[in-house]
Amino acid sequence: MNRENTSFYTRGTFFAALSLVVIIFFVFFPSLDNQFVNWDDDIHVTQNHFIQPLSFKTIQGIFLSEVNKTYIPLTVLSFAVERHFFGLDPFMYHVHNLLLHSAVVMLIFWLGRIFGLSVFAAWLAALIFGIHPMHVESVAWVTERKDVLYAVFYLLAMVTYSRFFVRRLLDRGQKDVSLLSREGLFPLTCVVALGLLSVLSKPMALSLPFILLLLDWKMGRKMSPVVLWEKFLIGAVLVPAVLVTFSANLRAVTFVWPDSILIWLWCLGFYIRKFFWPDVFTVFYFAPRHLSVTTPAVAGSLFSALAMVASLWYFRKNRWFGFAVCYFMFSVFFLLRFDLGRDIQVVADRFMYLPSMGICLWLGWLVQKYWPALSRGKRVVSWFLFAGVLLILVWKTYHQCLVWRNGVSLWTHQMQAESRAAMPIIYLKLAEAMVQERTFEAEAAKYRGGVYKTVEESSYLRKVRGLYQKALVLKPEYLHGHRLLAEFYLDLGEPSLAEPHIQAGIRINPDLWNKISVN
Repeated sequence: MNRENTSFYTRGTFFAALSLVVIIFFVFFPSLDNQFVNWDDDIHVTQNHFIQPLSFKTIQGIFLSEVNKTYIPLTVLSFAVERHFFGLDPFMYHVHNLLLHSAVVMLIFWLGRIFGLSVFAAWLAALIFGIHPMHVESVAWVTERKDVLYAVFYLLAMVTYSRFFVRRLLDRGQKDVSLLSREGLFPLTCVVALGLLSVLSKPMALSLPFILLLLDWKMGRKMSPVVLWEKFLIGAVLVPAVLVTFSANLRAVTFVWPDSILIWLWCLGFYIRKFFWPDVFTVFYFAPRHLSVTTPAVAGSLFSALAMVASLWYFRKNRWFGFAVCYFMFSVFFLLRFDLGRDIQVVADRFMYLPSMGICLWLGWLVQKYWPALSRGKRVVSWFLFAGVLLILVWKTYHQCLVWRNGVSLWTHQMQAESRAAMPIIYLKLAEAMVQERTFEAEAAKYRGGVYKTVEESSYLRKVRGLYQKALVLKPEYLHGHRLLAEFYLDLGEPSLAEPHIQAGIRINPDLWNKISVN
């Protein structure tokens, strides 16, 4: 670490940063042609009454309510501004997601330089983060604006904090410098403000005080009551905003020995494995059917956890490795589950967005440390290996962006890629996405006009109906399934065929049915 590394005003860093932006835009270019998908984009954007019209009353409503049981007012406000200026043109929403992701990559590059990485090592770390296919969900999905937005403010807080202490603690030898001093008042204010903006974008930013404490250890600050008091004050500002989301999602956690420990280990191992072995990425991942140490998925996760603990002990004097592991754990700890609960998503790609940064920086450090010791021949081989790995990541990310093109491509990929995809909600989501396509309206018009005498005569209509029926076979009491199938028949002008499903919905839950009654 040195003061020179905290600057972006050198020719080498400028061109390195510029190349990062160019590569990121090339790799994620397909996402700019993506549409809204029928997976929360309606709740957050297209049907969110809080984001229109843009006015003081609207903004007040945004900051006084949560969306989908999550308090993310700054993210929702960004949607409101976009809706005001660009309407519901998905192109601009995707452009802004990509710009924010590029800013995150640039900040990671800057943070690597602050921590003493060479231009190439910091560039490589930022590049791995930027093109990793595990991050496509956070960038190519409009709803996940909260990931890229919170990450920008989060990393700005880390950069501000690190620059302050690198300049004073290392360059000037001020070992007792504190944010609570007169000199530290301005950076403390900036860190608190950025942290608050981050947590208002996504509650996951609550981990910031723990990460700042980790930065203290990384930079060699002496752990003292003053250091801990700094983090307490920062956390005290962030916690109230997070409590809104916490209270909305509060539930009793069922702890069953040893299943709960095995679920927790499986979640941990899932994120580690997916980062280092990016095979297939889907919306839903399913926990092992049998929770046992002999189950391959659980055994692999247990091995990953033990290997991580053993490595931490063996490399306990290596601050880069310790930083990578602890940053990952401090960031993802809140999302590791002890039970499967009511949620259908126990793990998700987006949960790994910012927690993976520490690993990326550590990989950059590994290259910086061991590259000079390699012989000429080994360097040539290493260059080919680097190029091969990076090309694989680029290829997978590029194609994963195409998966998020629209609802049909998203749910079709889910059913093809996940062998246990036979979930009612997936059949419904695919059918719903197909109904939203222009093809459905054209086929429905032909049916209403008498071109088709039965649904079977149209392969498109037959497939949509079949998906609805499969969902109801798996879950006969599925209220939402009966509603959508009733709407399907009403769109075709067949009220008599819709009536049985309307009656089924009323029988299942008359109060809820009246609230979501068919058109």
